Amino acid sequence: MSSIHRLDGGFAINKGYGHSSGRTKHVLGREGAYTGEISPRMLAEFCQYVILGHSERRAYFGETNEQINRKVRAALANHLIPVICVGENLWRRTEAGRAAGVVSRQVREALLGTDLLADSDPIVIAYEPVWAIGTGRAATSEGANTLIKT
Repeated sequence: MSSIHRLDGGFAINKGYGHSSGRTKHVLGREGAYTGEISPRMLAEFCQYVILGHSERRAYFGETNEQINRKVRAALANHLIPVICVGENLWRRTEAGRAAGVVSRQVREALLGTDLLADSDPIVIAYEPVWAIGTGRAATSEGANTLIKT
């Protein structure tokens, strides 16, 4: 039986005797004193996953695709599994009709400079339908699969 526990800024998942954990924030590969942040090297001592590009980090902290890319590369260099969140807001989805372009650009720019064939650590891409948050609209697996295929 699995159990999920909240950590400061992240999550931990226990499965039987194994333990996987993750966090939502870390410094861009730098060592030193950064109050409230944690370096990827330190994170790797107790975590396996790191959530990067979450819509709230993009919206409230102004995280850019370039910053997310640097965090992805730092995570991989420290043998962390990046969980890269991608998604579009309601305006880009409906009014501008640019959902596929937005998500494609986020994935492409997050992975820039990585060698997916050479890196032995996996990468997870998580579609986060930002347009569905608080709108009363629900994302469907069919809609997500259609977007991913385009």
